[in-house]
This record gives sequence, C-alpha cells and structure tokens, in this order.
Amino acid sequence: MSGVSTLAAIDVGSQAVRLSIVRLSPLGELVDEEFRRWPLRLGADTFAHGRIRPARQRALLDTFVEIKTALAEANVDGVRAVATAALRDAANGRQLLDRVRATTSVRVRLIGGGEEGRLARDALLRALGSLPDGSLLVDLGGGSLEVRRAGSARGRSLPLGTVRLLEERPALRRPLTPRAVDALVDELCAHLRRRL
Repeated sequence: MSGVSTLAAIDVGSQAVRLSIVRLSPLGELVDEEFRRWPLRLGADTFAHGRIRPARQRALLDTFVEIKTALAEANVDGVRAVATAALRDAANGRQLLDRVRATTSVRVRLIGGGEEGRLARDALLRALGSLPDGSLLVDLGGGSLEVRRAGSARGRSLPLGTVRLLEERPALRRPLTPRAVDALVDELCAHLRRRL
C-alpha cells in the first residue's frame, strides 16, 4: 500500500519473546497488525543459574532467525528491540545479545527497569487515553515488578517476577497450605517494604 509505514517491536522478556508488526497509514492510523510469541522462559535459567544455558541460547538464536525472516517478509521500515530482566541479570546476557546481532543483524538493546516501567506506563496511557496522575501503575512481569504513578517520570523496578519467584522458591511448584500462602505473602510484603 502506498504511503503505509511498517514498524516492528520486539520484547525479549523473562517468560517469552514477543514480536509485534504494525502497518500505519500516513496519518498514523493502524491499518494492520500481527503478533507472535515464543515462550522461551529465559528467566528460568537466569534466576536459577545466573546465566542463560546453552539450550535456551540456541532457542533464542533460532527464534531470532524466525524473527529476521518475518521482518523481511513484512518489509519492515523500522525495528525497536529491547531485552529486560532475564538478560539484564544474566551473567552472559550482553554476550548473547551480541551473538543475536552477529547472527541476524537485529540489534537488541538491554534496558533497565526504569525504562521498562516507563514503556509500560506509556503503552497503558496510550491504550486508555489518560489516568489521574496519582493512579498507581503496577507491571508484574516474569523477572521484575515496575511500580510508578501515572503522572510521574520516576518509578521503581524491583527484582520480583513470576518466573523469578518460581525459580527462587521451588516450593511454589507444589500446592500450598493456607498457612504457607500467608507466610509467603508476609515474606513478599516485607521484601517490598524494604525496597520501596
């Protein structure tokens, strides 16, 4: 289509890699979109072993070969790719992103928790239109928890996420008694109070 821009966003998260490709009219209106998700669970390696192990490294590289093909087929004009907690905290995260770039020419930027929270806030505000400035926005991911007020440029990023919890506390993989749930809630609340 004439005048249509095709843009892509890639999110390399602790639970999955996500690819979103959108086509926009010259006025910025959404013409078409496609979305793909690869459930790699990179955080399972990082939060249990401190690094991404070889099997998941291969899976990530294979995923980016598929992504490169999808970007070429869609004739994408621009790409923004970011990686969050799993690669941020992995001892070999930066080296793995260098391998992704060498293999596929896709540059993935490692972003901090502050930027991750800002991007989540901006996406939510775009989707909803607006929120009162005092609204508390909470984004719980696989590896981190971002907390900020809707009207604030500053927020907090905490090392608390669903994949991280499962890897750091294997007892969560089994049914918990009500008493164990209460103890876990107390532990997590104390953890959050210390960090906020």
